[in-house]
Amino acid sequence: MRLQVRKPTQALNKAYARQTVIHDNVETFRQALTRLFARVHEEEPETHQRQIITDFLNETFYTANGFSVGVLITVRKVFAGEMMTTLKNNVRSLHELILHYFEACEQQPDSRVKHLIITDVYNWFLFDERDFRQHFYQNARLQKLYQLKSQQHKSDASFYAEAARILRDMDNEVPVTCLNLREVAAMSQKSDPETLNRLLPVYKLFSPEHLLNQPFTNNANTLNARFYDELIHILGLRETPTKTGIRLTRLPESERLAGSLMEQTIRLLQAQESLSNATNDATFEQAIQLCISWLCRIFVLKFVEGKQIREAKNGRGQQFLTPRHIRSFAELNELFFAVVAVPEAARPVSITNRFGPVPYLTGPLFALTEWEKQTLTIDALDEKIELPLFAQPGTLPVLQYLLAFLDDWDFRLDAPAEVQPDNKPGFSPVMLGLIFEKLNGYRTNSVFTPASVVRQVVRDAVRGATLFRFNEQFGWTCANFVALATQLDTVPVAKANDLMNSLRVVDPAVGSGRFLIAALHELIALKAELGLLSDHKGRPLPRYEVTVDNDEILVTDDDGEPITNTLLRETLSRERQHFLRHCLCGVDSNPVSISLCQTRLWLELLQGNTNVANLPIHLRNALISRFHLDFRIDSIRNTAIREQFSLAMQHYKEGKGENKFNEFLEQAAWADQKEFVEIRQLEIRLAQSALTFDFVDDDEHAQALKAQLDAKKATFAKKQRVFAQAFEWRFAFPNVLDDTGNFVGFDLVLSQPPAQKTTTDKSERAVLRKSFPATFSVRADTSLLFLELGLNLLRPGGHLALAVPESVSFPVPHLNAGIPVISLPKISR
Repeated sequence: MRLQVRKPTQALNKAYARQTVIHDNVETFRQALTRLFARVHEEEPETHQRQIITDFLNETFYTANGFSVGVLITVRKVFAGEMMTTLKNNVRSLHELILHYFEACEQQPDSRVKHLIITDVYNWFLFDERDFRQHFYQNARLQKLYQLKSQQHKSDASFYAEAARILRDMDNEVPVTCLNLREVAAMSQKSDPETLNRLLPVYKLFSPEHLLNQPFTNNANTLNARFYDELIHILGLRETPTKTGIRLTRLPESERLAGSLMEQTIRLLQAQESLSNATNDATFEQAIQLCISWLCRIFVLKFVEGKQIREAKNGRGQQFLTPRHIRSFAELNELFFAVVAVPEAARPVSITNRFGPVPYLTGPLFALTEWEKQTLTIDALDEKIELPLFAQPGTLPVLQYLLAFLDDWDFRLDAPAEVQPDNKPGFSPVMLGLIFEKLNGYRTNSVFTPASVVRQVVRDAVRGATLFRFNEQFGWTCANFVALATQLDTVPVAKANDLMNSLRVVDPAVGSGRFLIAALHELIALKAELGLLSDHKGRPLPRYEVTVDNDEILVTDDDGEPITNTLLRETLSRERQHFLRHCLCGVDSNPVSISLCQTRLWLELLQGNTNVANLPIHLRNALISRFHLDFRIDSIRNTAIREQFSLAMQHYKEGKGENKFNEFLEQAAWADQKEFVEIRQLEIRLAQSALTFDFVDDDEHAQALKAQLDAKKATFAKKQRVFAQAFEWRFAFPNVLDDTGNFVGFDLVLSQPPAQKTTTDKSERAVLRKSFPATFSVRADTSLLFLELGLNLLRPGGHLALAVPESVSFPVPHLNAGIPVISLPKISR
C-alpha cells in the first residue's frame, strides 16, 4: 500500500477554497490553535492528547456530539512509534482506524462518517470516507478478517497483526491529506491580515464544510435564507404555501408595510388614470416588474462597487452606493441614468464631484424599460417612509434601510479567498443566481432543479453537440473526447477554435438564465480540456486545470492553488464575451425573467472587465410566430415588399440595420393575407373617392367605405392581437442563418420550460394547434410544446436537453426517441 499525499488546498472543494471568511471566525480559530500548542506535552499519555484535541475542535467549530457523528479519529501520543508518517504507513494507528470503521459500518450500515483521521496533535492524516471505503472496507481479505474476528471473538491484536500482512500485499495508492501543524505554529502567534489569509486553508480543512461535507456559503444548491428573507421583507412580499409548492405573494391587507417597495409602487400605479381600472393581479404584475428592474440595477452596481474597493490600493474610498452617498430615490435614479449610463468624459463636473469615479456601463439594464416609460421610475418613491426592520425591533426610512442592508454584505466578483476584516459575509453572483431563481418563480410553483443536475444535463449536451460538430466538419468518427483530443493534434488550433466559436445554443424559456450560464462555463472548460484556450494572438495557453464547480469556472495549479495571472484573466474574459454575444441565445415572455437573466449574464462579463452593450436575450413568447422556419423571402408576391425585405435582411445579417429589418416583419407577414389585401383595396377606393366632384353622393359613398374599412381594420387587429408578443425564430438570430438568409438551426437547445397548462385564449390556441400539430391539445402541458419547438429549432445532428417534471408524459413516442430529455420530480421552491 502506498499513500497519495495531498496538501490541504488539494483536498478542499475548489469552490469552497475560493470563499471568503469573516475575520472573527478565523481569529477564533487562530486563538484556539495557540492554546492547543501551549497544552501539548510530549510526555503526556494519549488520553491527554485526546482531550486537548477534543477541546480544540469544540472551541473552533464543533460540539462533541456534532463532531463524533461525522468523523472517526485515532489519537496517538506525540512521536509515538505507532503513529503514521508519510514514509511509514502500515502501522498500528491505521490498523486501529480500519477496525473502528468496520465496527461503525456494522453497527450502522448507513454510516454518517465523512472523514477518518489519524493524529498525534502535530501531524494529521485525513482520509475521505469514500476513499477509505473503497480501499479498505471493500477489500475482500479485510472483510473476511473482520468476519472471523466477529464470529470467533478474536482479539484486536490478532486483527492488527493480520491487517498488517494484508496491507503489505496491497498495490493500492490511497489518497490522504497531510497536515503538519508545526508549520503553522508561527502563524498562530500573529493576527495581521496577511498571516490570517495564509491560515485560511488550515481553517477550512478543519471546518464542518470540509470534514462533515456541510453546505458552504456559495453552495449553488443552498439558498442564503438570511439574505433572501430580508430582501423580500424590504420588497413587501412573502412566501405563501400552495397545494403544489410555494409562491411569492403580496402581504395580506392587514400586514402590508406602507414603506415597502412593492406597496409604494402599487399605490403610485393605482393613482395613474390610465391604470386606475387595472385588476389587482395586473397591478401586482406591473409593480413587481418595476421593482425587479430597479433591484437588478442596484445589484450590478453593488458588485461593481465591491470590485472597485478591492482594486483600490488602500481598500477604501471607492464606495458610491451607501446611505452616506445616496440620500434620495431621485439621486438613485440620477445614478442610474445620468451617471452610469453616460460615458465618464461626457458627465458634467458637478455630477463627477457628487458621485465620484462611477464606471460607465452600457446596455439595456441602464436604459429606461418600456414599462418605466409608460408609468414611473424609482424617483417617484418616497425615501422617507419608515419600514420596520426584519426580525428585530426598530424602523428605518426605506431607502436608508435598503442600502444599509446591502452594505452589510461583501459583494465579490471573481475575488480570491481572503479574510474579511470588517466581518461582512461574502455575496457572489452564484448566491445571487439562487435569489433570482426564487424571484423568477413568483408567478407559478416552478420546479427547482438542483445545480448539480443542471450541470450534468448541460455538460452531456454541450459535449455531445461539440463532438458531433467536429466529426461532421472533419469527417472523423470519434466516439469520445479522448479520441477527439488525439485527432485535434492534426488540426491547427485556430481552426478548431473557430469551430467551437461557431456553436449556437438557445434556451427558449430562459428564466433567470441558469442553463445558459452552465453552458457558458461548460464551453470554456471544454476548450481548456481540448487545449484550445489561446491568447489574443492565437497562441495556445498552458494546459491549466479548468473545472466547473458550484456554478463557477475554477482554474488551479497542481497544488490546488487558484491561478489568476493577467494573461489567463484576459483570455477567459474574451471567451466569455464571445460566447455570450455570439453563441448563447435566450427567449422568455416574462419581463422579470429577462431582467434577471440579463443581470446574471452581465455579471459574468463584469468578472473579466468586459462591458457589452447587448446580449441576445429577447422578451417574447417563444411559442408564437407568424413565420414558419422554412419561410422563404422569394415567396412574398408583392414585389416591392419582397425587394425591401431582402435588402433589410441583408443589412440585418451584416449587423447594419436591425431596426429597419424589424419594420418589414409585419409588412411581410401581412402582405399575402386576404384581410390585409382587402384593407389595402378599401383604402385605395376611399382615396379615389375623394377625387370626384359629386360632393353629396360621394360623401355618402365615402362614409360607407370608411365604415367598411374601419370594421375590416378592427377585425384584422383583433386577429393579429395574438401576435403582439410573437417571436420570429426564422429571423431573430443572424448567426443561425446561412449566407442567403435561410434558417439553418441551433446546435443545442436546452431549457427547463414552464410546466403549466396551455392558454385558454381561443386565438392563441388556434396558432399553437397549427404550429405544434404533434403535441398540442387543450389539456397539454406547455413542456410538450417546447419539446416540439426544440426539435424544430435544431440543425441536423443537433442536440436537445430539457428538464421537465415527471408528471409530463410524451404521447407521441417518436418525438423524444434518442433525444436526451431528463425527467425530474416536482420539487417545491
